[in-house]
Amino acid sequence: MRDAITNFEELKLTHFSPSQLLKPLAVWMFQYVALTAEQRSKIKVGYKARYGTAVHFGIQKVVAERWEMEKAVETCQTLYDLRETSKKDDEVFRAYREKIAPCIQNGVNELQKNLQDYEIEKSIKLELPDLVLPIIGFVDFISDTEVTDLKTKIGNLHKPKKDGTRTLGNIKLPTEPIERDIQQVAIYQAATHVNPSIIYVSHNDCVRFDKTNCEAFHQSNLDDAVEKMRQRALKRQKLIAVSNDPYVLGGILEADFDHPFYWDDEDNIELAKEIFKV
Repeated sequence: MRDAITNFEELKLTHFSPSQLLKPLAVWMFQYVALTAEQRSKIKVGYKARYGTAVHFGIQKVVAERWEMEKAVETCQTLYDLRETSKKDDEVFRAYREKIAPCIQNGVNELQKNLQDYEIEKSIKLELPDLVLPIIGFVDFISDTEVTDLKTKIGNLHKPKKDGTRTLGNIKLPTEPIERDIQQVAIYQAATHVNPSIIYVSHNDCVRFDKTNCEAFHQSNLDDAVEKMRQRALKRQKLIAVSNDPYVLGGILEADFDHPFYWDDEDNIELAKEIFKV
């Protein structure tokens, strides 16, 4: 355990986060051992992440800070416009931009069904047995009685028709919460001790899951989800106890470079292949 503490200190890593723990182990190692914090902050994302960030911001501002919808949409479209993307596609850019406003409205409508005094982006901290680092995260919405995580969904653009036009495909929202999302919100519940829920929102639909309509939110299942996250953290801790040299760890781990987005990083892909000896 002492080796892990020392190696984490040398890497200037002071905590885990739910998003860290939900990345594949090889991706986590590359981003948090091979790259610096500054390099991580410059990783470009795809259009779906760009869209999701904008929608999140808008829903939070309208619900928690009582922004007017027009102001929220205009601000979010500007944020969307300014963020860099890993691969440029003007048609995808325009199609997603058009759906920011209805997606914000759907999320606002759901949260306003039981409007509370929400705080947004509140930091939470959870310490678990045998971990040398705490788990720290920032929740989307929290009140005195609930903590809510918001997930945006949007479809893909179809291939061009004969006339060259492309249409945006429909996206079906989950009929039950996704396991990784349960694990994330279970950490929030363990840290805050209030009722958790997950909202999935798209430009044409919205669904909320909580203990009233989903067994995954029963306490025993939430406890199991926290334990799975603890095990994810332990694997990273044991890995770092071996070494904090990315080239050493790259010789131990396998990286799936065929994954549709985890390695879609034109600025760092060559370094990654060098480290994983591909």
